Amino acid sequence: MLLLAYLAALGAVQGLLLCALIVGRFRTPANLPLALLLFAFSLRLGTIPTWNAGALLEYPWLLPATTPLPFLFGPLLWWYTRELVRRSRPRLVALHLLPFALGVVIAGAGVLLRSPDAHASLVSSIFAGNPPLGMVLPNIAKVAVNVVYVALAARIAFGVHSRALPAARVRWTRVFVVASALSLGSYAIVAVDPGHTAALVDGVVAPFLIVAGAMALLVYTTTVALIATPELPGCTDARDAPGAAASHIPQDECRRIADLVRTELEGGAYLDPQLSLPGFAHTLDVHPNTLSAAVNHVFGMPFRRMVNRYRVDHFRSAAASCEEERILDLALDSGFPSKSTFNRVFKDETGLTPSQYLKTSAQSGSPDQ
Repeated sequence: MLLLAYLAALGAVQGLLLCALIVGRFRTPANLPLALLLFAFSLRLGTIPTWNAGALLEYPWLLPATTPLPFLFGPLLWWYTRELVRRSRPRLVALHLLPFALGVVIAGAGVLLRSPDAHASLVSSIFAGNPPLGMVLPNIAKVAVNVVYVALAARIAFGVHSRALPAARVRWTRVFVVASALSLGSYAIVAVDPGHTAALVDGVVAPFLIVAGAMALLVYTTTVALIATPELPGCTDARDAPGAAASHIPQDECRRIADLVRTELEGGAYLDPQLSLPGFAHTLDVHPNTLSAAVNHVFGMPFRRMVNRYRVDHFRSAAASCEEERILDLALDSGFPSKSTFNRVFKDETGLTPSQYLKTSAQSGSPDQ
């Protein structure tokens, strides 16, 4: 039992330190779910030694504080994998964390509504190996949720989306998914068999020792990888900065993204005044920073300037029969969100104000000169 407590506590401390390292040194959108996942692992590791009758009787709040945590493992792993490979954040992130929130509410309500005698009876039944159905079903749900999300994460890590990525990113993602799956598999064995909890009373800690060891190993491995190889894809803010070099993106992927951008813009996407880099990246199913780097590399200009050039060209093409009084209407029809933006962008692109341009075009007889 002492070894279990030592391993769990050491792994928890290491995990919390790693979270601090990620937040302090590797602040990128892709690493947010990684930090949350390791934080959840650390909390669960740190509370493994409290999984005994004495602690649960003295501190009833341990049930709602610790038992719902496994609901986070699978969704956070899937979110992190999606950030690394598909470079896009899932929609409605909170919806994927809903099982955890429900678990906290249900477990908390159970503690608040039970009398001390009922709580003592519940704890006794847990460590006797015959917990009530209300304790068994949530454990089955945790395993089911994790199985689904681990499968989704594996599909991304080993699927078609990973083929165009740098080899280092692919290796890191796949190793992390497999290691996490093994760790969650060890937890599932303990979660679905109440006999393991009953055996704790007699000092049989081997199953829980495996769980603690697997989680701690995942934390230690991640720590070593981040410290020894800080250039790992997705783990350093340098490569994810908006101006990051496109050398981090395969040439074929750059051209593929550029073709998608050209097709969408030529199809009229620039006419939407609310068009933004993050929204456009979501439409193309790529990370915003990857889209920005690819556009800069292939077209030699920032994404926003490229969109504005399409809008200016649209305005110039439609300005042949335009009266000066309708300049604003035509500018808005071209996708510009406001008059001030239109005037500034048009002057930057052509060197003339819209009025000067129309007057010069009228004198030359060609609005496109």
